[in-house]
Amino acid sequence: MPKEAREVERDELWEWLGLIAAVLVWWPALFDWFPLWYRILVYLFCGAVIVVVGVRRVGRVREGLKYSQEIMDVQRAQEPLEPLEGKKGRKT
Repeated sequence: MPKEAREVERDELWEWLGLIAAVLVWWPALFDWFPLWYRILVYLFCGAVIVVVGVRRVGRVREGLKYSQEIMDVQRAQEPLEPLEGKKGRKT
């Protein structure tokens, strides 16, 4: 597996762990143990996780779209292929 692919997988793993942690920090709210200081920490942590994950994922999507656009530009720059002889107007 290429090094770059392993780095992406590792980044995605950290993002998923952050999102799971963001869900788990809400667990005390189910038991009505939600003092003000904890509530503030939860809001800050969850907000930060969502923003960081969102920015990183949007960046990866844009990078993928840029790569796809480059492939399409290369394909458009090539001369069109001639149709195969005998396929068009072939009588049987």
